[in-house]
Amino acid sequence: MQRPTESEFIPAAKNYIDLVPEGKFLDLMEQNKTQIISFFSAIPAEKENFRYSEKKWTIKQTLLHMADTERVMSFRALALSRGDVEAEFCDMDEKLYASNADPSSRSLDDILKEFITVRDSSVFLFKYLSDEHFGQVGSLFGYPVTPRGFGYIII
Repeated sequence: MQRPTESEFIPAAKNYIDLVPEGKFLDLMEQNKTQIISFFSAIPAEKENFRYSEKKWTIKQTLLHMADTERVMSFRALALSRGDVEAEFCDMDEKLYASNADPSSRSLDDILKEFITVRDSSVFLFKYLSDEHFGQVGSLFGYPVTPRGFGYIII
């Protein structure tokens, strides 16, 4: 899959997509997963609930947010790839999502396993999409979007 053009994602996503290195899309998804696993696995248990400032997210909240965001982006890519180009996608208010998900009773390892499951699901979704599927154009906040754009946002 080729890199998305700026006409395939909302302007606010450009900073995220610009962080994705060059390479084969599915390889990049797997490399990113490996990096995330390595990073979060190295955090000591006593730091799992660390937040650098009051009202900022803990490490566990940050990882759960990453899994939640990937679920939303994958759903959007699925809807468009299946031809639902008229789908109306709701906003993902990250503060609302975080305030309604309490990971404090969960271990970081448990949340990491959830993230891995979500990523593996995303890989299967994108692995079997054709170029035609990747090019399906829908709309988000008045901007054109494609499954390809959502895939790169995930990474």
